[in-house]
Amino acid sequence: MRSITLLSSAVTLLWACSGLLEPSDIAGRYVAFGIMTTGSLTGDFLAAGGSLEMTLSDAGTTTGSMLVPASMSESGNQETYDLTGTFTIDENEVIRFDQSADTFIRDGDWLADRGTLRTTIHEGGLHIYAAMRKQ
Repeated sequence: MRSITLLSSAVTLLWACSGLLEPSDIAGRYVAFGIMTTGSLTGDFLAAGGSLEMTLSDAGTTTGSMLVPASMSESGNQETYDLTGTFTIDENEVIRFDQSADTFIRDGDWLADRGTLRTTIHEGGLHIYAAMRKQ
């Protein structure tokens, strides 16, 4: 009986230490500290007056907003996006966002590392590097 208990404890410990990222591991408020574009549109999104703030919940939901400056928007006008939606984490610990707002955020495969979320997106002639820091 003792060996079964020890085996059960070992299996539980291995499962608990599997290291798979959970929503609670990354939940919190994030603010962009770097968004750069190159290619068909080149510039520093934040220096141009843009902003990005998003809160991730333990339940896998998002809230927040993104302000796109006129100089970096497709329409040529300043645009504000509501980032209400959800996020998932796959078995490779890639974070994906599903939001009604059509922004680069939902196009990226995001990675978490030490309180930051980062992505690099290549779409046609546009390349976007974005990073957010947990506040």
